[in-house]
Amino acid sequence: MFALPLVQRNPNDNLRDYASKAILPKILFPTGALAPPKMPEPGHKSHRNLLHVRKEEWRKLLIALGLKPGVFREAVMKWQKFLPNRHKPAVADASYWNVTAPSYTTNKSMPMKPHQVDLIAVTHVGDLAFATAQSIIHTAFPESQAYGLTPMENKSHIMDRFLWNTMFWRRGESAPTPSCRKSAVAMVIITQPPWVLSPRDMEVFTKRRRVGVKMEGLQGRYSLKSNDKVWAKLWDTCSHAECPFFVVTSYEEWVFGVFTEGWTRAVVSEPIKYDSTKPTVVQTLCYWMQSALGGEGGFKAPAVLETIDHNVHDIPEVRDLREAPVEYDGSQQDSESDFLMDRSSRG
Repeated sequence: MFALPLVQRNPNDNLRDYASKAILPKILFPTGALAPPKMPEPGHKSHRNLLHVRKEEWRKLLIALGLKPGVFREAVMKWQKFLPNRHKPAVADASYWNVTAPSYTTNKSMPMKPHQVDLIAVTHVGDLAFATAQSIIHTAFPESQAYGLTPMENKSHIMDRFLWNTMFWRRGESAPTPSCRKSAVAMVIITQPPWVLSPRDMEVFTKRRRVGVKMEGLQGRYSLKSNDKVWAKLWDTCSHAECPFFVVTSYEEWVFGVFTEGWTRAVVSEPIKYDSTKPTVVQTLCYWMQSALGGEGGFKAPAVLETIDHNVHDIPEVRDLREAPVEYDGSQQDSESDFLMDRSSRG
């Protein structure tokens, strides 16, 4: 008896099945002179997130709301029914099937071994994970084809170039503006290297807690903890872009979040590992793209009691702060009801 050859299909033959099998590969780093810094020990913070950011009076963010473990994953899996499970015609700019999957014909080239954050963002976050998910979304939902991934043009962020990379998923310049959207940017994608944003750092980032990024009074302007610096810089970036949806990733872990309408709260998922299977990162990116576009079945930020300030986006450009960072004691506590949120993860 001879085994029958495995029939290879194109991803657009069954987008739903392909997304479920497209598991991201392990990221490999160079050795020798280009080797990146050593990873923190398991369970430890990196203490390397020395972003140049301080407390500001105009920053509105008060509370980070971490979804209960499993709630976000379940929502992603339920949404998969909106992806077609039958053949869809190929789309000209949606052929970046860069994540391999059993029984599917995909691009075989492996990304280069990155040694710094910009290369991680371009080769793994952008060209591998995001391009694959975007190809699925462009094929399944033609109205999304006006959106593509672009690097951020704000040159003031060059001060943190070894710690932070920003990309926008945005509408093309020539595409018409939907009446329901104010900004051309649908999603902000932040990449930090895993030797800076370690699994422990990511865990703390997603905990439900009060965030100390707003300047109140005249003391402690430079007293920010590492995770509060991430929140501060993230809020500034999203607010400038008038875009509430975001992704924060080290590639090894992915967090998906959205700011509330008044920009005082942020709702974040639990970290999703690169090799997660239920859901895969590709499945989750598809869900989050459609959520950002207001697609059917997408995630909606919860309504909370907050003041809606329509001038929230009129904030100064990020400045080059030369002062040495000082740690913040993180003593504030929050007492707001968390309905679907995880009270046990209070930080």
